[in-house]
Amino acid sequence: MKFLLTLIIAVFCNTAFAQFANLKGIAFRGDRYETEEGKEATCNEYYSFSFTDKMLSHLVLTDKSEYSDNQFYKIIKYDVKYIQESEKTVFTIDALSGLSGSTYNYIITIYNSGKGNVKRNNRIFLGSFYDLKTYAQE
Repeated sequence: MKFLLTLIIAVFCNTAFAQFANLKGIAFRGDRYETEEGKEATCNEYYSFSFTDKMLSHLVLTDKSEYSDNQFYKIIKYDVKYIQESEKTVFTIDALSGLSGSTYNYIITIYNSGKGNVKRNNRIFLGSFYDLKTYAQE
């Protein structure tokens, strides 16, 4: 019985890991953020990470969901690991800004529930993750 239970748990963990570790890309919607000082504020930001294209898009919307700002980055390095004890997948990404030429580091944490955060500079954006959906142009 213990063996069967262990086998089921191992299969579930590998399946949960596969949900996020083998993706071609992820999309994230941040609805609030925290600063290093512990302050929290609302936001409306979207991140699209395409590992196939090695591109990152960061879209910022106003409180009224109107377009505010958009930036594209080239993903120059990324690493992914699954931490079984806390049931989360962690992506570490270095992205190069085409505008400023600066490199930014992103640490993405996705829990098996689909919730998680994106840490960039001194802010942690909180929200939900989705599979990055793309379409083939004809």
